[in-house]
Amino acid sequence: MRKYKILIVEDEVLVRGGLKAMIDWEKLGLELAGDAANGAEALEIYRECRPDIILTDIRMPVMDGLELTASIRHKDRQTKIIFLTCYEDFTYLQEAMRLGVSDYILKLKMKPDEIEQVLKKVCGQLDRERKDPEYSAVKNEAMKEDIFSIFFIAVLPRKISKAGKRSWILRWRKETW
Repeated sequence: MRKYKILIVEDEVLVRGGLKAMIDWEKLGLELAGDAANGAEALEIYRECRPDIILTDIRMPVMDGLELTASIRHKDRQTKIIFLTCYEDFTYLQEAMRLGVSDYILKLKMKPDEIEQVLKKVCGQLDRERKDPEYSAVKNEAMKEDIFSIFFIAVLPRKISKAGKRSWILRWRKETW
C-alpha cells in the first residue's frame, strides 16, 4: 500500500491534537510527517520532509494558510493542500482556488468521516497523478469546479438570493479563469 506524508498546520492546540488523534492515519495509507502551530513553522517542516498533503488552517498568527500556500506554490504545484477553516467567506475560497488548493473543510461542521473522505479523495488524486502526469492538469480544473459547487451548495444558500448566486458565479468564473 502506498504511503503519503501529511503535515497538519493549526494554531489551536486542541484542534491540532484532536486531528492527530481522531484520524486513523495508517488505515488511510498516511504517515503523519509533523504538525505546526503556524505557517512559518510549517514551511520549515515542509522544506525538511516534503509532505504530499498539507492540512492547514487559513487564519493563524505569524504566517497564515494563504501565505503558506503561496510560498509552497511558488516552487511546488504537486503537494495537495486542504484548507481547514471556520470562515465561510467567498474571498478565502476564491484565493484558495487561485493557489490550487485541493479541498476546503469547515471546522464548525467537520466530522472524522468527512475528513477521512476528503483525505481518501486527495490520496486517490495523488495515486492517479503518479500513474499519469497529464491527469493532474485536467483534474485541477475539475477540482476547482467541485470545491466551488460545494461552497455554493453548503454556504451561500443561507446568505444570498438566486440572482445574487448567479452574479457570484459569473464573477468567480471571470476572475478565476
